[in-house]
Amino acid sequence: MRIRQTALLLLALAASLLLTGCEKAREQREARQAAADATSTVEARAGAPSAPVESVAEPTATPLDATVAPGTAPGTANCSALGEPGLHIETLNAGGVDRTYRLYVPASYDASTAMPLVLNFHGFASNALEQERYTDFPSLAEREGFIVATPEGTNDPQRWYIYGQAEAGYVDDFAFVDQLIDAISARYCIDPSRIYATGISNGGGMSSLLGCELNHRIAAIAPVAGSPYSELLCRDAGPMPVVAFHGTDDELVPFEGGPGGRLGLPVTGVRGNMRDWAEHNGCNLTLQTERIAEDVVLESYGGCADGAGVHLYVIEGGGHTWPGASRDIALLGETTQSISATEIAWRFFSDHPRH
Repeated sequence: MRIRQTALLLLALAASLLLTGCEKAREQREARQAAADATSTVEARAGAPSAPVESVAEPTATPLDATVAPGTAPGTANCSALGEPGLHIETLNAGGVDRTYRLYVPASYDASTAMPLVLNFHGFASNALEQERYTDFPSLAEREGFIVATPEGTNDPQRWYIYGQAEAGYVDDFAFVDQLIDAISARYCIDPSRIYATGISNGGGMSSLLGCELNHRIAAIAPVAGSPYSELLCRDAGPMPVVAFHGTDDELVPFEGGPGGRLGLPVTGVRGNMRDWAEHNGCNLTLQTERIAEDVVLESYGGCADGAGVHLYVIEGGGHTWPGASRDIALLGETTQSISATEIAWRFFSDHPRH
């Protein structure tokens, strides 16, 4: 019981971080840019396990040089890369901190053909292995032909620092992701117009804000149970296609927002976040709704600049969970099996290369 209560406390803390992060992250971006201009350098457990991908041996961690291969211009695919298919655990040094991530490369990988890259972020107090198994992205990557990277956060418990330097143990996770994309692109033939971000809870917040922070690199986002929008952070960013998922009975990041949640932590309402994204993307603000399952309603804004639509899958009675996950987590509420967030996110990504 004590373990469950501790986990609940940590997960609920993640909800508050989604709110506080939005306004502080903008200051961090500007500080990083000022430092880059001055020096001409850039330094670079809401999940639960399901069945792992079969026939893939667990690798040992190996260091990875994040330097882009000679002759590879930024924003172009490095199709002379020598990376191999399979599951890899890699490390790179970002901002003086050794960072680890899991990388799944499908058997169909051919260094002569650029592949999409999906970044998959775990929740607060979780880790990359749990997120990989919970979402089952590697199985879909094998079937559909894309590469998926599932990075580790930092500190104990692990998290993504989307809320600025004030937090103890702060590291610049946005700069890390920027460098991570470079590192993977140096070893694999990655299509720079098809790089995507998804995640749950604190990781959902990370994927959501990457849509603004790395707007020049991320083509579309698919946050689950955490989709904050920050006017300050996003004011200079271009349109960003968004597909989000949220349960109406989420007790950690309440659907309606406000001072709700089991610990009374303030969060912004999901529908308000989606309308903010729609305004940012220049969409027609007439909301379209469609019931697609007994417990799922799709709410959408269309007519958006650059085709950057905004879509929210409302899971009626759903908890703080990943839709379609093969394992139910009673502590976090109901998990719908009517839809799969993994499948829907990938279809959405496939339809939205970066313009």
